[in-house]
Amino acid sequence: MPCDSVYQTPIVFTSIAHKVEHIDLLAAGFKELGFQIVARANGFTIHNRSFSGRESTGTYIQGVFNVPERWNLDLNRVKQAYSAQVVMSQAKRFGWNLTRKSATEFEVQRRK
Repeated sequence: MPCDSVYQTPIVFTSIAHKVEHIDLLAAGFKELGFQIVARANGFTIHNRSFSGRESTGTYIQGVFNVPERWNLDLNRVKQAYSAQVVMSQAKRFGWNLTRKSATEFEVQRRK
């Protein structure tokens, strides 16, 4: 690949993140994975510190990721991080005590 070319790979996530609070949770999941996030209309820009120049930036706009092909973005990890953010937000919403045991495991206690 020539050094002056950038190949983008669009990835359709789902429409579940179209609500503002869901986009915020998805952005929080990306932050948890080590990316920098900048909000924009209908989505956000993703900055990957592992790459430099034009290849360091991707976007999530209206349910579609557009990221450089070299990132090898693991959508399963993104979905896990998003799901963890959903669990934490719902625990907070309903007043539960939540203890995170690992990236995919939580202990929940209901407050009385």
